Amino acid sequence: MIELLVVIAIIAILIGLLLPAVQKIREAASRARCSNNLKQIGLAFHNYHDTQNAFPGGAFDGSVPWGTSETSWQDLSVTTKNAAGQMDNRAGFSWEYKILPNIEQDNLYNVVSRATLYATAVPVYTCPSSRLPTVYSTTYKSDYVGCAGNTWAPDGGGLVIHPSYTDETGTVRFTYPTITMSSITDGTSNTLLVGEKWLNPKAQGNSLDGGENESWCNAGWDEDHVRCTGGTYSCVNCFGKQDGSAVTIDRLPRANRDAPLATSGTIWNESFGSSHTSGMNAVMGDGSVRFVSFTVDVNVWSAIGSRSGGEALGLN
Repeated sequence: MIELLVVIAIIAILIGLLLPAVQKIREAASRARCSNNLKQIGLAFHNYHDTQNAFPGGAFDGSVPWGTSETSWQDLSVTTKNAAGQMDNRAGFSWEYKILPNIEQDNLYNVVSRATLYATAVPVYTCPSSRLPTVYSTTYKSDYVGCAGNTWAPDGGGLVIHPSYTDETGTVRFTYPTITMSSITDGTSNTLLVGEKWLNPKAQGNSLDGGENESWCNAGWDEDHVRCTGGTYSCVNCFGKQDGSAVTIDRLPRANRDAPLATSGTIWNESFGSSHTSGMNAVMGDGSVRFVSFTVDVNVWSAIGSRSGGEALGLN
């Protein structure tokens, strides 16, 4: 009997020793797959640029016929058009939608039904360290966001900014720069293109975080699609707190477990972050993928958000 207890104790010790190693191997594999996802996204941006002579814009709010009350992009005839086998107008859809043909998703890009589009998972937009490709009720969610710049604004100086738009009557509704390779005077290898979004795991698939509460391909100018690298943020219920307290923090990337979590309503969060152990994956303007430490210098992180800020700073 004693011998059996000794054997059981030894087995328990061995399992305890092996489990952390298995977890590290699993996370390394997930981080590598996440890096590959971003590599494909970066290549898709470049292929899009080759055909459209510009990078895709982030997304915008509005409708056809034109209206400003929508909180995403709406075709007011979507139901009639889709029922007749006709694709609705998708002018304000996100960069994730616009690059679909460049990640070998032509069929999804051309699908007629908006409902089907919303409810189709695109694995390349999911970080395997965060979750499986999941459709929540009627819509899939993405783990990646474009960089709008180092300030939170429609053109915050980044590579994925608010698009320009002229409506069906010829009226100019939005005017913003067209972002091309020549726009990146800070250097493509020094400028952030797309990274992982900071999202509390408990906010996945619900409306507790404004960067997770709408469709992966149509949320308007919104934290679902874009984030920024500079400035400060009043972070409510961050770092595991649930008492409603707020703390002002910089916009360095942080671990998802420390992200804000609403106890009611919705929290709006414009920062990058990840579920990886010590940093986040990011694809730069030249298509290279970098692993950015959570301890990156705050001035460096802010600088890589801008395409033409003139900062003499870059990731090591």
